[in-house]
Amino acid sequence: MIATVLLLFLLLIFTIVFLTLLVKGKLGERKPLFILLLFFGFIILVFLFTGAEKVQADLSRFLRNTAPKDADKVYELLFKKSPASCVTFVNFKDQVVPKIDCCIWMEARLCPGELTRILALKKYERT
Repeated sequence: MIATVLLLFLLLIFTIVFLTLLVKGKLGERKPLFILLLFFGFIILVFLFTGAEKVQADLSRFLRNTAPKDADKVYELLFKKSPASCVTFVNFKDQVVPKIDCCIWMEARLCPGELTRILALKKYERT
C-alpha cells in the first residue's frame, strides 16, 4: 500500500512542479517534451517496481474497507458471532474510513443471554 501512495504522491509533486515551471515560462521550447518523456519513463519504472497486481490489490482493499457494511456483518466482526434471533438493530452507523472515523454506532435490543455472552468477551473494570 505504501508503494501505491508513494507513486501517487510523486505523481502529484511532479505535476505541480511541471505546471508551475510551464506557467512561469522558465521552460524552453524542447524542455517540456523532454520532461514529459522523462516523467512517463519514471512512472513506468515505478509502476513496474510496485507491480500492477500490487496496485490493483491495494485499490481493491481500499474500496472493500471503505464500502459500507450492514449491521449484521459489523456485529459479527465485533462480537465474534453472527447475531442471534433475539438481536434487533434499532440504529446503526458504520465507520466510512477506518482509523479516521471515530466509532461505530450500534443500538440494538438484546436478550439477556446474548448480552451476557458479549460482556464475557472482554474484561471490564468498574470505576
